[in-house]
Amino acid sequence: MAEMTDTIHRVAGKVLTLQDLELETLRALNSEYLRHHPEEVAAFLNERSPEDTALLLARAPTPSAAAQILERLNPRVAAEVLSLLDDVLVRAMLAATNPVRAAQIIGGLDPLERDAQLTRLDERAAEQIRELLAYPADSAGALMDPRISAFGPDTTVEEALRKMRTFKEKELGSIYLMDREGRLAGAVPLGEIATAEPETPLRDLIRGEPVSVFVNASREEVVKALDERRVATLPVVDSESKLVGVIRYRTLVAAAEAEATIGIQTMVGVGKEERALSRVG
Repeated sequence: MAEMTDTIHRVAGKVLTLQDLELETLRALNSEYLRHHPEEVAAFLNERSPEDTALLLARAPTPSAAAQILERLNPRVAAEVLSLLDDVLVRAMLAATNPVRAAQIIGGLDPLERDAQLTRLDERAAEQIRELLAYPADSAGALMDPRISAFGPDTTVEEALRKMRTFKEKELGSIYLMDREGRLAGAVPLGEIATAEPETPLRDLIRGEPVSVFVNASREEVVKALDERRVATLPVVDSESKLVGVIRYRTLVAAAEAEATIGIQTMVGVGKEERALSRVG
């Protein structure tokens, strides 16, 4: 009898071990899917309740993975989700979120809730979002990403490549050069950098005058400049020609899609609960 009991315990132990392994495997697969397919995950979550979405983001493998999903949610859904998450996660997640997208999400809140969300962030991230919210909604300033990594004209190709490998943002197209006063000095296409000798200074790779838009330029002017030049990114300058940000074509498209969704919902009178179930795009 004792021998049979020992056998049962050993079998039960193996079954539990297999179940644990299966559970760990499923968790690993879920983490990988969240990391590599944020668009599909966001589309699915736009049809779920904010509570379900908040739960999934809280269980994401990293704040960066959660941010990838947050950026792709309906902005109004994303704003509701933020109010359900704890301060530590919100701070880490928004720090990894494109500031333009973060501003669109927080900007849709009423003033009191907007201030409450901004106080949850670290000072630098909150200031970036406030600056973006201060620009007219349809201006280049509101659409730009203020996180720019420009280079000096004397920087060599080797030095530039070493620094570029640390960039989180991979949609570059070109890199931008600034003079000592912070003014835009030129742009170098990535193709030029890839084929140049390592010791070549970036100033030798500048081709023509740099194309840019003024920080208060309208969305129409931005779209026209992107289309005419057929570039993926466009530098934004202030009244003194100082580089203050960059507009990415992908961000412009995402903003247009989000606004179209919100406009349709408002036009047909969709309520708060129904918006949480709406599909983007």
